[in-house]
Amino acid sequence: MGSSGVGVLIPETGRPGRDWIAAVDGAGGLFFAGAWLVILMGFLGIVALVGFYDTLRLAGPVMILAPILGAVGLTLVTASHLIPIAMGYELVPAYIDAVTAPAEAALGSFKITVCLPSPYIPPSAGGATLGAKLVSATLHLNNVYVLPSQNGEYPWTLIATPWTVGTGTVNPAGTVQARAFVRLPALLGLRAKYTKKTKTYTLTGKLTENLQGLSGVAVQIFSGPSPGKLKKTKTVTTGASGSFSLKAGAKKTQYFQARVAVPARSTPCTGGVPGLPCASGTVDPFSAKSATVKTAKHK
Repeated sequence: MGSSGVGVLIPETGRPGRDWIAAVDGAGGLFFAGAWLVILMGFLGIVALVGFYDTLRLAGPVMILAPILGAVGLTLVTASHLIPIAMGYELVPAYIDAVTAPAEAALGSFKITVCLPSPYIPPSAGGATLGAKLVSATLHLNNVYVLPSQNGEYPWTLIATPWTVGTGTVNPAGTVQARAFVRLPALLGLRAKYTKKTKTYTLTGKLTENLQGLSGVAVQIFSGPSPGKLKKTKTVTTGASGSFSLKAGAKKTQYFQARVAVPARSTPCTGGVPGLPCASGTVDPFSAKSATVKTAKHK
């Protein structure tokens, strides 16, 4: 392998998507030439606005405000073009391949491989543009995967090989893996019951992940006179089994909904590629809403 790489093994739950990568990679030099031309024009525009400011500064503070705001805005726009173009240089091409290595075959059927230039050497020697170094990356896949019919814990495995610091030589001995686990299904249930004697509503529900109760999670309760007019009214916390409950007084028919936003959580890094050190294990974050439930108007 001629450059440092990051490999993501895809579990057997869908098909790979690579439209953006293919489009940018297929555009070749024309894409980058046009993109850098846009950035160059942005810099020239900034210079022109600075000269415009010098001409208008004698006309008073109101007149010079326009070129100042124009220069600031054009600087932000130019930066917003520069960053993704630099990313395009570093992240394209990426490759989606069938897994063939025996050590990886048990982890998935396909993998995405991204080869990143060394940030330690100049671009003329094959190094990264602007000395760019990957610190964090988020992969978004929309309408690519379908939920599996079987509950379980579905892992994603990342394998990363670094560059030797200060050189353009890869460091295979520094290769590590990190694993993320998606536990399915994630379900949030809610029931509501009105007690005429006490004139109260009793809400009960349960949050589960891979059919196991999830404890210590804040559940936001929304209520209102109709499904389209729900407002946050209370927050409760799930117990050891993932269950939660709440009592509230009301005089009219009410609609209720429960919502949660569960953050990523650390977990032991189990499985993966045998013999390869594991840097971290993470349980995937998720958000969920219960069905909207209605309590009948009491008499």
